[in-house]
Amino acid sequence: MARPIINNFKAFDGTLEREITFSYIGNQVFANKLYIYDNETNALVYSEKQTTMQLKHILPPNILTNGKTYHMKLSVFDVNDVESVLSNSLLFKTLKSPSFSIVNLVDGQTITSSRLDVSLLYTQEQGELLSEYKVSLYDVSQQIVDESDILYDNNLTYIFNG
Repeated sequence: MARPIINNFKAFDGTLEREITFSYIGNQVFANKLYIYDNETNALVYSEKQTTMQLKHILPPNILTNGKTYHMKLSVFDVNDVESVLSNSLLFKTLKSPSFSIVNLVDGQTITSSRLDVSLLYTQEQGELLSEYKVSLYDVSQQIVDESDILYDNNLTYIFNG
């Protein structure tokens, strides 16, 4: 059998369910098994076989601890339950979901000007820095009125005009 390839992904919150996708060229997949190891100790922390023809594995919430580094491998099974060779190892981190808030506006506030200065506050429990963000302005009907381009600075302010 061929070797499955786990698709790359960014760090995620270990308290949430996560879909791990992969590619595979070979016989039809009928199941897959995901192995996750603590990268520091190499201890196996998760090993689960899921019966599905889809090229994904659903990692349940609260299996992994935020702030840690892990590596994973995956194998697939064909109709005869023959297991493939393991994928290459993929290194990843788990981080608590960040928190964003607008610090200069009050919930329910009516904006009466064509200029709106927005100041944001970003926090992340493990100290992960913000790499990019976008600011969107919605009306009361939840329709986008305006939005910024992707922003890369740590200024965390944006001005809507018009």
